[in-house]
Amino acid sequence: MMSMRAVSDDDLSDFFMNDPQLCLLGLSDETLVELYKTRRYSPNYGTVYMGAYIGEDLKGILKYDLFTSHCVNVHVYVSSSIHHTESVRPLVSAIKQYLIEEVDAIKAVLFVPSSCEHVHKFAPKMGFKQEGLITQCLLWRQKLVDLVVYGLDISKVK
Repeated sequence: MMSMRAVSDDDLSDFFMNDPQLCLLGLSDETLVELYKTRRYSPNYGTVYMGAYIGEDLKGILKYDLFTSHCVNVHVYVSSSIHHTESVRPLVSAIKQYLIEEVDAIKAVLFVPSSCEHVHKFAPKMGFKQEGLITQCLLWRQKLVDLVVYGLDISKVK
């Protein structure tokens, strides 16, 4: 059974601490240093973290915050234990459904480092379309990279 529900700070920390492969794929250099130094994931103030559960097992996180009064900035983390398995599709579907039905916004955006190929493959599967590029603006793994902007018109898919 797939479900979406609020995730505690402890469960959030455990989710990341127990999945170093995911951390390397999806967390910034600064967040990685802080996580492994303190053994805690520090949630951003004002950011919502929803857990995507298969049964009682936390397998994904939808992280979002207001970008503007009508637009949310989102990031999705999927446990590396289910990458390339049949469990990914229903998990992603549940996250997308939650985003469309429960988040009060007309638009969602993803900001993705150009070097994160896994996200560039993932974003279109969630219905996001590339909408822009900000060049040479992000330090990712000690390298200056572009930031790709993806958008999802929530109001059009409701």
